[in-house]
Amino acid sequence: MKDELKKQIEKIRNIVAGETPLRLSDCYVEQVVKFAECVHQTWEGNDIPPFYTLHNLDHNIMVLEVLCKLLLTHTSNSNDLLKPTEKYILVASALFHDVGMIKLDNIPQVQSPEQIRSNHHRRSAQWVLKQSRYLELNIAEASAISQVICYHRNENVEEIEKCPDFFLVGSDLIRTRLLAAYLRIADALHQDHSRAPEKEFSFYQMAGMPTDAKFHWIKARAIQGIHIDNSKRAIDIIVRIPEDSAAEDFRPLQEFVKQELEDELESARPTLASAGQPIYLGVESKCVKIPGLLKDSDSGKEIVELNNLISIDVSPNARMFTDVVLKCITQLSSSNGFSDKDILGSLESLRDYAKDMVGKVITRRCHVAVIRLFVNLVKLLKGEELVKETNLSDLVREETSTTLEKRLSTVIGEIQFYDSSDTQESRQQKLQNIRKYFTEEQQKLDQIRKNLINNGENILDENILKPNDRILLYGHSQSVIDMLSGCAKKNSDYYKNLGIFIAECRPKAKHTRANKIEYNDGLEYASKLCRCGYENVVIVPDVAIAHLCISKKNYPPAKSIKTSRKNERKQWFHAEEPVTKIFLGFNGLDIHNNFMIHTCGHLAAVMMAKSDKSEAKVYLVGTSNKCGNVPYDHLKTRDESNWLLVPPDIKSSINLYNPSEDIITFDLVDGIISDIGIFYGEDWSKKFVDEFNKGWENG
Repeated sequence: MKDELKKQIEKIRNIVAGETPLRLSDCYVEQVVKFAECVHQTWEGNDIPPFYTLHNLDHNIMVLEVLCKLLLTHTSNSNDLLKPTEKYILVASALFHDVGMIKLDNIPQVQSPEQIRSNHHRRSAQWVLKQSRYLELNIAEASAISQVICYHRNENVEEIEKCPDFFLVGSDLIRTRLLAAYLRIADALHQDHSRAPEKEFSFYQMAGMPTDAKFHWIKARAIQGIHIDNSKRAIDIIVRIPEDSAAEDFRPLQEFVKQELEDELESARPTLASAGQPIYLGVESKCVKIPGLLKDSDSGKEIVELNNLISIDVSPNARMFTDVVLKCITQLSSSNGFSDKDILGSLESLRDYAKDMVGKVITRRCHVAVIRLFVNLVKLLKGEELVKETNLSDLVREETSTTLEKRLSTVIGEIQFYDSSDTQESRQQKLQNIRKYFTEEQQKLDQIRKNLINNGENILDENILKPNDRILLYGHSQSVIDMLSGCAKKNSDYYKNLGIFIAECRPKAKHTRANKIEYNDGLEYASKLCRCGYENVVIVPDVAIAHLCISKKNYPPAKSIKTSRKNERKQWFHAEEPVTKIFLGFNGLDIHNNFMIHTCGHLAAVMMAKSDKSEAKVYLVGTSNKCGNVPYDHLKTRDESNWLLVPPDIKSSINLYNPSEDIITFDLVDGIISDIGIFYGEDWSKKFVDEFNKGWENG
């Protein structure tokens, strides 16, 4: 027996024979040792698909150690949380749960490593059943283990409620669903650098690791550790970030790893609670700056890249999305100090990144700025003339999402960075062109933001916004936040006096399976404005928009609300005055057909403001780089359908319809506030379009 295997076996023996919550009887201990040896031989004797983070015996040992911590309580009878047979089934399941990650002779093969990964839990369960005689498991034990293994996958793959609650093994009644819940949590909690060793990571990088696999490796390397706090019944996560960076910049990564674990806990909580087991109340995460880890180092760049990719997936606004695209591309195209091989590797990464970006760009078709950047990236790599005009060509205007995505993917896939006829000079020139273009675009975007903030100051001179106004905001918009920050920068009275009502924006809400809020547009919006310094911020349900827009003089007299002097400041929103202004950001603005586009619900706010009972003015707020010919589909529905959780027994008979886009024509709007100026009053739209076209003609 090799020394490394001896150490692994000794660790397992200490877990199942020592004073731990997984302590087994002597006969079970020897059986588990045989299981471990079998797992080792299976991993050694079969082909392992490339680029996977570690799923071998080391990972299994870590899962067993986590299970011990999960089962540990402050009571003296902690070993009695599980029955002896249950502990045996759980330990066996932990050792066998990832066997299906490798190519097995006696299990039907699938076509790709990705399919193996997505089906590995069922393949592992099949393997246990087929190998039961060799493993010296009776059919009841093997069946119970296969059930636990099958449902250890996360809730998006296997709903744990479908796992049998109880399973007979001889005369023992085994709580298979409970064991699956514990294994699910323990497997999710082993997410740190031990799963992504430096040696293997470096080798896979040189071998051309695919982006999806790279995502899992970097995520593991970014997590410093996970702590199970039994005193608080909580999980603590520490995320490593470069010391020369701001923790707030890595909030997407921090929230992503937190939410992943929270989802696993939520899926397991009902099972733990119904079995009378201790439940973990939540997940806390924080970023810790690591001395010596810099953003420009290899490890630092990995974490920054991962954070950028996550930011794109979760970004609630077009501004952040555009910014992330620019930063990623300029980062990937940097060639300072790189050799020819490094330059080619950077270019290949850029191509793969572009391929990964296709779906994300297409799902945000209204983000004109991003589509233009994306099209120009392809054209730069092919040596074609860049798109500069506002009409983004037939590539964007005429094709459906499906055909556009397919066409872009094909175009990018055909890009070849290396050719035997290429010279070092030509390769460097190509990289230089990419870096130059996207650096200039980043500088333009920064200037656009400054101009918008300045015009936020100027709207005070125009009397568009006054300190005692009551304004309504719908749909998260970084442009509106920038505008309001400009107002307060010029006059701090706005922080204390301006009343801000923010609609919760129900169409964009997301919930987890346990009906816990995962993302709420209004909450995100409100929290950012509070961090800016605004004091009078309140969230209202979408159905309250009409109530806020109509003057209370149209209502019968109402009794005044009694408030103590202490709470008087907090009750400002009970005043009878209606909202006076509505500010809406836009994802895209079509200057040829005079309309703006944004998520469903914006039009409802505008129509309420335009009723004969309301005097509220409506202003669009946004940046000129999101203007052009805007593709739209107001009949398209959102991909996320979990905004409303329908009981399973009636789900099949109820359809969900959550339209994704609203179109608001300029005749319903009183003006626009943008980086190129403030336009309102008579013929404001014509003046805006003229100014916009003038800017394009001047480059």
